[in-house]
Amino acid sequence: MNKKSVVKFLSQLRQLNIQVIAEGEKLRYKAPKGVLNAQLRQEIAEHKTEILAFLRTANVNEKSASPAIATIPRNQNLPLSFAQERLWFLDQLQSSTAYNEHGGIRITGDLDVKAMQSGFAEVLRRHEVLRTTFPSIDGKPQQAIAQDIKAELKQIDWQHLSQSRAEISLRDYAQQQAQMVFDLAQGPLVRATLVRLAPEEWVLLVVMHHIICDYWSINIFIQELSTLYQNFSQGKSSPLPELVIQYADYAYWQSQRLNSDLFESQLSYWKEHLAGAPSMLHLPSDRPRPSVQRDLGEAQTFVIDRSLTKRLGQLSRSFGTTLFMTLLAAFSTLLYRYSTQEDIVIGSPIAN
Repeated sequence: MNKKSVVKFLSQLRQLNIQVIAEGEKLRYKAPKGVLNAQLRQEIAEHKTEILAFLRTANVNEKSASPAIATIPRNQNLPLSFAQERLWFLDQLQSSTAYNEHGGIRITGDLDVKAMQSGFAEVLRRHEVLRTTFPSIDGKPQQAIAQDIKAELKQIDWQHLSQSRAEISLRDYAQQQAQMVFDLAQGPLVRATLVRLAPEEWVLLVVMHHIICDYWSINIFIQELSTLYQNFSQGKSSPLPELVIQYADYAYWQSQRLNSDLFESQLSYWKEHLAGAPSMLHLPSDRPRPSVQRDLGEAQTFVIDRSLTKRLGQLSRSFGTTLFMTLLAAFSTLLYRYSTQEDIVIGSPIAN
């Protein structure tokens, strides 16, 4: 069994939720009850030597390819992370607002606008990625970190409007802000507006491009802004410690893994696994598919009752899968029913 075959075999075992672990000269495995049958045990035993060799090499490569993240000098070309490269490429392909992350925070009470402005500016100062743009140098994107950025917190006052009219204006304005295209090369890639609806009612609207934020970092943004506001409004200094590692340090660390055998083995696996994958899912539709893909879509919402949810959970546990995996399998089956295609590629959001 060659290296490629070992990778494929171990991948098949992982799909069955069978984990194979090297312990010295022995192979140990974990598997759901009844999954590891006699045939699989025999295959593992027959190829024990090759599997052990592969696992040892993978472990060594992973350790050598994953040094601690260190601070790097900023006076050099700073690479993008893999996730940022994907988003930059999509923006070059077709600039759109599909990756504008936007939301609002309602605030009630006597707001200290100056403290909020100072808190917003401090969050941008603390996090380099929020001050980063992505110009191209010889056709390749680089991170450009601004040392100083005008942290503008735009203010709008709609106290003079009726409550219903103010809410409509807020909705329209929020939608307009969310649909404004960012220039990744020029920036800024953060827009914030403080809207006053009544003497003690405010909404903070924030729009960022996904290339500098994600779901997790937006939560950090909100938490830090809240902490800073509370302190600044009381005349106190920031209680937040300075950051040792910035996103550019992580992106550089990640790029170094390109030189490792681990990366090459993972890349080879996915190239083989996705070879010949269909480029399109042929679903029946009531109109022709547009020549250029648009970002228009709709959502269909329905409720799964408590009884069915419980049974789906039990089904998932019996096969050693998560509820998400079970529902994804059901979704794949539905797509097969309407497309009659047996090879279906589905993209799924991930974290870390």
